[in-house]
Amino acid sequence: MIKAETKKIIKSSLFFEILFVVIALLIIFSGNIKTQLYKWDLLPHPETFTELYFENHTLLPTKVEAGEPYTFSFTTHNLEYKTMTYTYQIQIQDGSRKTTIQKAKFTLNQNQKKTIKETFTAPQLSNRSMVAVDLTNKNNQQIDFWITE
Repeated sequence: MIKAETKKIIKSSLFFEILFVVIALLIIFSGNIKTQLYKWDLLPHPETFTELYFENHTLLPTKVEAGEPYTFSFTTHNLEYKTMTYTYQIQIQDGSRKTTIQKAKFTLNQNQKKTIKETFTAPQLSNRSMVAVDLTNKNNQQIDFWITE
């Protein structure tokens, strides 16, 4: 007959074997479980966004002369948790008149930044005008600054 101590050891051993199998199965299928929990909104989703800002905003041109070149830089930082292609447009709005300075696209991986240096020739302005950088494919996310002659 099996002693009580031996029965305890066998039960304990069986428990650990089952526990090991369960843990192994969880590890194997954890990606699927995690995906399903995200679909059911039982796990928090990371906040996704794109940063758009001027580099050294204190050096942005404010007073301009028609025909003269001016430079500014802006940065886009991808925090969307996926690779993004950004379409941007830079315009000067003088009253109801809009002048497009630049239109372009670029692609950023997650957590990647890109700084774009832009030079424009100031047009003849009728009054205070806005220089705007617009991410057109991001619900028109925009930054701007004002210039006058």
